[in-house]
Amino acid sequence: MEYAALNLGKIQGIVDKHGLTEITVDSLRENGLLKKRALVKVLASGELKSKVNVSVHAISEAAKSKIESLGGTVNIVK
Repeated sequence: MEYAALNLGKIQGIVDKHGLTEITVDSLRENGLLKKRALVKVLASGELKSKVNVSVHAISEAAKSKIESLGGTVNIVK
């Protein structure tokens, strides 16, 4: 299965530009940031400074730790 990579730095950019703190597959699609059928995997590259809650298909352990250390939550969706 192939995933579209979403780095923490990109998530910070989404927070800054769109004001989103709930990052979901649907919110990414609604804002034109994800193709219709793409699966999302969050990776730890880049800097995240904001508390966010993410619901994605997969996430690296490093990215999960960083999100949770800032008070955010991670939910894996199918």
